[in-house]
Amino acid sequence: MPDFLSPSEYFHQKKSRPRKHFGQHFLAKPATALRIVQSAELKEGDVAVEIGPGLGALTRFMLPEVKRLHPIEVDGEMGEYLRERAPAEKALIYEQDALSFDFENLGGTEGKRLIALGNLP
Repeated sequence: MPDFLSPSEYFHQKKSRPRKHFGQHFLAKPATALRIVQSAELKEGDVAVEIGPGLGALTRFMLPEVKRLHPIEVDGEMGEYLRERAPAEKALIYEQDALSFDFENLGGTEGKRLIALGNLP
């Protein structure tokens, strides 16, 4: 599995910038991302959703903690980036706006905790 790039590395390589129309803000400090994930106290049986994973700052720390992660990413370019880095058997990536996502349709959530994390501005 390739490593996740920092925002500066990614945008330097792509010669681009975050897209304002998506309201993109990227978490640059891995220690902060780790603290956010640790504070959720994820368990393997949890249904874990990540809203706006972007470049995977939280994703990298969530993947080892859960059986399957459900990242919801509105930007198709970021969705493709995540598919290149997160194993398909561990992450089911949805390319859509989280505001229209059907959280009840995750299936098999009866009796399980639904945990949603994100670094939203």
